[in-house]
Amino acid sequence: MLRTLCACALVLAACGPRPGSTIPLVDAPPTALPAIGLVLAPGEEMVWNVYWQAMQVGRATLSVSAGEARSSFSTTALARAFAKVTYQLVTAIVRGAPASSREGLTMSGDASSVVVAIDGTHYAFDGGPRLAVPGGTTLHTLHTAIGSVRAWSLGDAPPAYLWFVLRHTLYRLDVERPTHDEAQGHRALKIHGTARAIDQSAPVDITIWLSTTPDRTPLRFVIVADGERVSAELTETSTALAAN
Repeated sequence: MLRTLCACALVLAACGPRPGSTIPLVDAPPTALPAIGLVLAPGEEMVWNVYWQAMQVGRATLSVSAGEARSSFSTTALARAFAKVTYQLVTAIVRGAPASSREGLTMSGDASSVVVAIDGTHYAFDGGPRLAVPGGTTLHTLHTAIGSVRAWSLGDAPPAYLWFVLRHTLYRLDVERPTHDEAQGHRALKIHGTARAIDQSAPVDITIWLSTTPDRTPLRFVIVADGERVSAELTETSTALAAN
């Protein structure tokens, strides 16, 4: 099964079904990640090579403009022998917080889309009923989740959590304190986290490497779920890493 990475992030979109589980949604860390003050600068552009196990399966991009973050993923020619996947995510950002998102996924010719309206601590899928975020914290998309983690890492960065939405599913991301490491030839902050769906499916292990420069550029992502490993390695960026 191929799992797509996109973002910010990022990120990452699970294209296949998630197996059911009785694993409980454990207690969240005591601190919620910042709802505003995201590190997502207009003009920022990044490209990552995406790998499933050891094989490159695609490329993911992120671009940020005033009031919007946009990312995409597409499979390589080799990966298309197994499954042709394209994915797009657009987040509207108002006053430093997400206001809506649009997702489009095409896999082997089958297309689907999701539109989410976000109003702080409430959200609605595809014009449906208004739902509340557990605990009354601000809801994130993949874009603003990564932006929030980048902002959080600039401070004391205690263990923390946030809620984000992806493909009609609500997830909670818990992150541990950063540790110092290296990635892509640069000094980095290594952040381990776990994403859990509210439906109590199996948890997803996530590790993020951010540059130690003030913009906290995402250098690498590694996601492990159901015994499968997906990673993304930064190949191009508009941010300055020379001082790192």
